[in-house]
Amino acid sequence: MKVRFIQLGVFLILLSFIEIGLRYSGELPGSLSGDFVLLDSVIYEPLFRADSLGVNSYIPDSPHIPEGFEVNNEGYRNPFDFDWELLDSIRKIDNKKLIMVVGDSYTEGCCAFPFSKTFVNLLRKNEELIMLNFGIGNTDLDLHKLLIDKYAKIVKPDLVLLVFYTGNDVVFHEKTVTPYVPNTYPIKGFRWLSSNPPPAFSPNYPSFYFKTPKEAYNFYVKHYTLKGDRDNFIELALGKSVVCSKLYLGGKEKLSQFKFKLSHMVKWDEKKETNKLLQAIKGICKAEKIPFVATLIPSPKEAVKNNVLADKYKEHFKEITAYFPETTAFDESDYDGLHSSNHFNNSGHEKYADFLEGVIHKTLENNDKGL
Repeated sequence: MKVRFIQLGVFLILLSFIEIGLRYSGELPGSLSGDFVLLDSVIYEPLFRADSLGVNSYIPDSPHIPEGFEVNNEGYRNPFDFDWELLDSIRKIDNKKLIMVVGDSYTEGCCAFPFSKTFVNLLRKNEELIMLNFGIGNTDLDLHKLLIDKYAKIVKPDLVLLVFYTGNDVVFHEKTVTPYVPNTYPIKGFRWLSSNPPPAFSPNYPSFYFKTPKEAYNFYVKHYTLKGDRDNFIELALGKSVVCSKLYLGGKEKLSQFKFKLSHMVKWDEKKETNKLLQAIKGICKAEKIPFVATLIPSPKEAVKNNVLADKYKEHFKEITAYFPETTAFDESDYDGLHSSNHFNNSGHEKYADFLEGVIHKTLENNDKGL
């Protein structure tokens, strides 16, 4: 009996150290993630829009666009609008190659400072290239496919370049894109919330979506926190501890995912789901006779661990022309943090610009040779 009390005591001491460590790192009790907080009022800060196809872009005149963040009339980070005659005349007179770069927040330029230090902007110094930036934060392959399908035939680039961030661009399940509903609702003092709930909690998968930012906020408070109006004594008690909150809410999420897969008889394969969308993008470009390549950006932890991207993601990019940078070229000093939601800093953008320039020149050279 004495041994059991000692073991219990050691366990409680370790639990206390973990609790203190999590709180010190910024994690809050009653939440699965540290950035889920309870608000007195939900204030939506419109930053994104979606068209009739569901293609996302920035709202050009939004007051919430960061200072110095250049956005054209189409809602993308470019110094001029996508006027085909203008682009074609520049290409013919100066013999420049038009590169259409598509991706998420890494591509749009987070978190270089000033914004002129982003890898796309650095490549604009190359007088042989016209770099068109179609990067939009918090977008994914579903939206990239729609964007390429819309703009490739308008811009008619010499190359479509998809920049794939390994931290969160892998596709795990089918998703419905809703016309006129942006993929993201930015909430003041909170986080950017997806307009599509996780399938495990969706009452009508895959067509369900949040019609308002308030609806999205209430959903995430309900499923990912132990806060708000609750009369469950156990949840209220667990919500006092960071460790207990995470264990309880994480277990609840895993159980919901298991029940969902069981009831819907689905078995998602992230490699196949990702490759399916990449193949669709490849088909769009092939129909327009535009070369298509993909390049990867390693997550911070993959860079620190020196993971070999080609080994880890080769099945995701099966039959896709893809270039995998050496993770040994990047380290912790090239990111603004080690979480998957972190980004390149200036040095990371510089290194990736060098890598990308080599990929572009190699691809264009092969195209000229008919390879």
